[in-house]
Amino acid sequence: MAMWRVHDVEAKPVEVDFSGVGLGVRWATAIVADGIELCRAFEHAEVEDNFVQLAFCEACFDPGCTPWGWVALRRLGEDVVWIPTAAASGTHRWGGDHDTQLEFLMNGQGPLFDDDCWEKLRAVNKDLPPRQEIPPIDSRELALHWQQLAPGAVLGEPTSEPVLARDRALAVTEGELSAELDAVSACVAEHYARPETMHPVPTHGAIRPIEFWLDLPEYPGWKAFGRWEDRICFLLDDDTALLRESDARQ
Repeated sequence: MAMWRVHDVEAKPVEVDFSGVGLGVRWATAIVADGIELCRAFEHAEVEDNFVQLAFCEACFDPGCTPWGWVALRRLGEDVVWIPTAAASGTHRWGGDHDTQLEFLMNGQGPLFDDDCWEKLRAVNKDLPPRQEIPPIDSRELALHWQQLAPGAVLGEPTSEPVLARDRALAVTEGELSAELDAVSACVAEHYARPETMHPVPTHGAIRPIEFWLDLPEYPGWKAFGRWEDRICFLLDDDTALLRESDARQ
């Protein structure tokens, strides 16, 4: 799944070499989420128009020196998610392909922070906006986020319109393969074509995940969509559907 619920955020003191700007070795604050380091010297991360740069040149710490390492901030219900810049609507001065070297995105998941975790981040970097001021993620951004982090470009190459590569799916855990491919393809196309605000909806175990087995090394399973009631949904987890605003009201 393309999002990961962060359960614990730790602000960890680390030594950082600022010799390139004449300051020698200084203490800074690394952000560690569930044991994964997201950023070193997070208090120095640049925040600009709901984008955050998590990586920067360790020789000079000038935000303009390193173009990569940016993520976009979006709100999903009461939480905040970091998504690839290429998935975000609008423009950013560093363009849309400068996040792919971030390790947690390379592993296929964007971190999702509840309000307590988000406030811990804001305590370290005062430039981060309050959760309420962050724009909600829409269905087109969600489809692009899924595309960016899907294994083996199974939703097409990043920055193109997401389209399910049917020939990459060898089997499906439950149901008929062709029918499930048709359903997921239609879901992706509709979400991309008609942007609406997305909402997480608890289903109390009523989702049936759609798990495809892919023609990739070791034949990995890919579980990113599911069936809930009479609709196909994006999966946040095995118990939470992500629905467009119009669908969530039904």
